[in-house]
Amino acid sequence: MREAIRDGKSKNEALKLRNVILIATLMAVPATFSSPAKAQEPPKTKQSAKSDEPTYMITAHTVVHDGSTNSQLDNYVIVYRSEVLNVQYAESQLSTLKPGASLYDQTHPGKNLHRHARYGSWPQGPDVSQVPQIGVPIRVCEMDTNPLNKGAAVIAIQSVSAPCMARVGDILHYVLAPNGGVKDWEYVNFDVLEETNNVGVAAAPSNPKAPASAPPTIEQQEACRAQANTVLREQRNQWASPTYVIALSHVTSRFDAPTGTCYARTDFIISVKNKDGHDGVVLTTDLQDAFGGTVYASNMWDNSEGKKAWEVPYLIFCSVKPRGQAEITCKTTDEFMALLDKDFGL
Repeated sequence: MREAIRDGKSKNEALKLRNVILIATLMAVPATFSSPAKAQEPPKTKQSAKSDEPTYMITAHTVVHDGSTNSQLDNYVIVYRSEVLNVQYAESQLSTLKPGASLYDQTHPGKNLHRHARYGSWPQGPDVSQVPQIGVPIRVCEMDTNPLNKGAAVIAIQSVSAPCMARVGDILHYVLAPNGGVKDWEYVNFDVLEETNNVGVAAAPSNPKAPASAPPTIEQQEACRAQANTVLREQRNQWASPTYVIALSHVTSRFDAPTGTCYARTDFIISVKNKDGHDGVVLTTDLQDAFGGTVYASNMWDNSEGKKAWEVPYLIFCSVKPRGQAEITCKTTDEFMALLDKDFGL
């Protein structure tokens, strides 16, 4: 499916906003979790963490088969200081941009982006190729605060260009190029399933109930609406081609004050031009963090071959990931929309 891409105003501001955005809800994701522009020269070029700095490290990887969904589940044990995290691969994004790609291509990756998900179907099935090897130290991302929600943690512009990992709530986010470049859009999100300390005692819940919060301000709602429109424009650019003609596109936004998350729901009706004259249609709905790029829900009805509607009764992809909960696979558009309303108010 399509992944969010972004453009920034200036190199430094864009990088900071991109990383703000990259974790405001860190719900992956990723992600993207990814966002615009770039190419500020990083202050340093060192590629690894100092030996005395705290790091994340993967200590185990096991693969489990989920019979109910016929899916491969990749479980990892990740250690950080005294914490032992049992996590599961949730989603990732891969870029096929080549080294030396132009700045324009880096900021407008388009079809070079490929999203993968735990319960995705080919070619969007799980892809753990970007996950670091067991025993390799992973630098902890340097953090900043979210201007849309004072005090909320976000990934800052990094003092070194190496990949890093950050945690917010139940999501552990690994970003490959926090300061931009051809891998700028690449990330891996993990769901934290369980947390213990190094003596095996259960730690505090990773998803405490969010405290009561005042309604979003007008400024927050306006900034959210503007960013949601940016997401829509970027997705329109990704769809545009001689084969795929956008018949309808629409975006709905909502700023969630307790979590500091700007939700953007995009709906597309795509006309597919086939050489045999039987034009088809594709319907998609996505819900994501408009700033961070984390995808919370996606569905697609693919009748690109131009069959009768009743000949294509099922969605080829339907998934909803409520905050702090396991991913839900759905079967119908009605079920998908009910989950969006229940869990996200959209």
